[in-house]
Amino acid sequence: MDEQKLVMYLIVTIGGMVMVAEGDDTGSTHRFPDQEVDVVDQSRSSFVPIQLSDLPSSISLTVRGRLVAMLEPGYRPWEREEYYVAVYAAADQEESDLVDVRYVVDEYEVRLLLDQFLVVMQIQLAKSDQRTLAEGGEVPSEQISLLCERMMRLKSDDGSLRSYEIVLPWPKKLKNGMSFSSNPDQRRMAMGRWTQRVDVKVEDGVVKLYAYWKSDRLMHFPLELRSQWFDADFRSAIQRGTLSGE
Repeated sequence: MDEQKLVMYLIVTIGGMVMVAEGDDTGSTHRFPDQEVDVVDQSRSSFVPIQLSDLPSSISLTVRGRLVAMLEPGYRPWEREEYYVAVYAAADQEESDLVDVRYVVDEYEVRLLLDQFLVVMQIQLAKSDQRTLAEGGEVPSEQISLLCERMMRLKSDDGSLRSYEIVLPWPKKLKNGMSFSSNPDQRRMAMGRWTQRVDVKVEDGVVKLYAYWKSDRLMHFPLELRSQWFDADFRSAIQRGTLSGE
């Protein structure tokens, strides 16, 4: 094969690979299924308490930036009277480096769990609703849906290309094991902004809202990097128990 033919072959081959990898947002041209992404949680006792201000600057900027983007003013943890922050350093590649933020809104316990690619906002339902769900029953969704609408920045209409509106199709009743999405046809692997898709799950009496954070330069979530969010010095401080915020 002469040089000119080789160049043309490479152009056609690589171009075809890129088209298959990118495809459209609905996944209709993708050969591979969409990537399921969930956080690898830990027991509360495994986390180490810390002050938000004592996080490494890069992690602090990421945490604050995501929460400013996702939450309405007045509902960000540092704007509340009290909030709790803790961290967990992954023991291996199967786990995630985690930042755990907890506070109370309208008597609901709210937890924001962050790893390299996710923010999961967890809202614990009232004890009576938890019992009903545990027994296989259903509970009204109105109060929790209104709370989420107040807390989350579900709409921006500033006239820019970044304007968006997130519509969550809340059912009238909630039950354990149910899930729904603002945009189920949007492939997670093709996302460039968290606003393109928010998923909701109900598990063990907790409503969980999933916001995905991935660079649009990546064609998938490299989940092996979730255990490498923290740098070596911060990881060592967590493991030695020498964090200044304890």
